[in-house]
Amino acid sequence: MKPSRLTSRNSACDPLVQETAQAESIFAAVVTWNRPALLVECVRRLLAQTRTIGGVVVYDNGSKEPVQDHLDAAGIRDPRVHVLRSDRNEGGTAGFARAMREAVRLGAAWVWVMDDDAHVEPDAAARMLPHLRPHVAAVANYKVDSRGEPLKNHIDPFDDNLPDGAPLRFSSFVGICVASRSIAAVGYPDERFFTQYDDNEYCQRLSRIGPILLAKESRIVHLYERLATETAPPLIDVVRYFQIRNFLWVVRRRSGILAAATAAFPLYFRLAIWALKSSPRGASLWFVTHAVLCGLTGYVDNGFPFACKSRLQKAVRSSPTI
Repeated sequence: MKPSRLTSRNSACDPLVQETAQAESIFAAVVTWNRPALLVECVRRLLAQTRTIGGVVVYDNGSKEPVQDHLDAAGIRDPRVHVLRSDRNEGGTAGFARAMREAVRLGAAWVWVMDDDAHVEPDAAARMLPHLRPHVAAVANYKVDSRGEPLKNHIDPFDDNLPDGAPLRFSSFVGICVASRSIAAVGYPDERFFTQYDDNEYCQRLSRIGPILLAKESRIVHLYERLATETAPPLIDVVRYFQIRNFLWVVRRRSGILAAATAAFPLYFRLAIWALKSSPRGASLWFVTHAVLCGLTGYVDNGFPFACKSRLQKAVRSSPTI
């Protein structure tokens, strides 16, 4: 028996029906690389939300062992899980951009961006729903560490007394739910960043078209696991290179070359002193100089830090910390 028009209309107005439909319009976009245990737990938690989300897109960024094998071994065969695999590590930023693009292609109205070590609380999706409104560009989750302590550098501004729904300038990619209409307006994360500060630059673009709101009761535990294979010395470090270069990129895009140069001078002075105390001095100094120059000019050479690390990792055994 078909429902009457009145019944259908009442169902459409039912808050529970509306919440269910809204939750099902959320697709998670998760990037992973060589951390299968964290990824499996991340996906489990997303599939077990108290408000069922529409899907999970996993971007396998060239892991040594395909993550699909680990999901199968863990018994995760939910049709809502979609795995994309690259044959090499294209960088976290590319992973986010491509996972988000696939989520939009699958029909997501909201794309929930996170790393594989971002473990959502059971009601995280449900707690976001009141903030998913047409005028909102994105909704940021409240990030905590494994002890439940807030991660202050993952949102800006940060204040313990920030209310639920407070406007933000920035949220990290550890947990931010972006409207597909916002993506249509500002595009995807800039893959040239590779990693580091990509979320900062993306939030600058989002903020131009609408507010980024804090869903304070929607919590994500960020586990911060370092890869066991990471043995790079303190200075000649791939992540450090992208931190330096991309920080200056962001300042340059936001405030211009003069502001970037002003920020670069004390940063370079400090790094140069450190480089001159490192071994080999010349290579260490060139490493930080290259990062600063590329940050100021916008020049892209993402292969440089990897090549530099490969050449110098055996030679450099220890360095002082900043």
